[in-house]
Amino acid sequence: MARTPSVQQDLSVDLRIALRYGMAHASYHAGRAGAVRLSAIRSKGWRTVFLMERWHFTSLVICLYLLLTLWIGLAANRGSSKSVQGFVAGDRDFGFLVFYFVTGASVYSAFAFLGGPGWAYGRGAAAFYILTYGALGMAPWYWIGPRVADLGRRLGFVTQAQLIIGRFPSRFLSVLIAILTLGAFIPYITLQMRGAGIVIEAVTEGHVPLALGAALAYGIVIIYVFNSGVMAVGWTNTFQGVFMLVIAWTLGLYLPFHLYGGIAPMFERIATERPELLTVPGLAANGQPWTWGGYSTAVLVSIIGLQMWPHLFMKAFTAKNDDIIRKTAVLFPTFQLFLV
Repeated sequence: MARTPSVQQDLSVDLRIALRYGMAHASYHAGRAGAVRLSAIRSKGWRTVFLMERWHFTSLVICLYLLLTLWIGLAANRGSSKSVQGFVAGDRDFGFLVFYFVTGASVYSAFAFLGGPGWAYGRGAAAFYILTYGALGMAPWYWIGPRVADLGRRLGFVTQAQLIIGRFPSRFLSVLIAILTLGAFIPYITLQMRGAGIVIEAVTEGHVPLALGAALAYGIVIIYVFNSGVMAVGWTNTFQGVFMLVIAWTLGLYLPFHLYGGIAPMFERIATERPELLTVPGLAANGQPWTWGGYSTAVLVSIIGLQMWPHLFMKAFTAKNDDIIRKTAVLFPTFQLFLV
């Protein structure tokens, strides 16, 4: 006798059929969706695989760069003594390459790499002011630098204040130097921090605000300087100097060809649209032609003041010998290749 299927069995059969159909249907559409996604990945590249936007990628590059700089700065501690002379003057052991880059980094701040291009864009030939004082400003250092280094080696000086007060003992003078040094360093350091923040904010399309970018960059600097002293400054300046030279020249040659078809076409377009930018000595801050008197005064004041910056003055104490200082003073105009 045939067994009549119950309602429960019928529902079970119907459910299995529905599930099979549903799974097949879902698999079909999943396969199509997967094919579409795979096609999108192939067409858009690996950036889609990692679901990274452009600012994510630049943020990753910045983080890797900062971590590499931190590692170099911390590693520099292995090569110096634990004395004050080792921390502040690098045991007076900097060779030519490190001394060359640490001197250049002391002279050229965020203004040179951010404000300088801004001058060139807005004031044209006036930007040659930076190249002029940079090339001529180190000439007095040929004679001053070795003398400062000799006094440091003989009398144990490692700072500008020690040298001046050692030569002219005065309570008033010591207080005055402290005030002037503080007054010089606060705006200078603020400029560097703001420059780092501006760059990070720009390349991350505003997702990392200026204040956070500045804090991250200078937090790294504080860590490796606190750990390794001026030796870390020398190593990181050398690494970043070589890196920036490569990047500056790569972009400096690529962008004119990419945007204008070459360097000559770029200047031809500037001469056509903004001829006043190519007329020396360029434009003043108000947009009017800069006078030769104003240009020359700016160059002269910068040349004289260059020798007195505490952070540059102190670098003389780090040189291994006097010939390194003289050689750096002679070859320092080549540092303008960073800015051209």
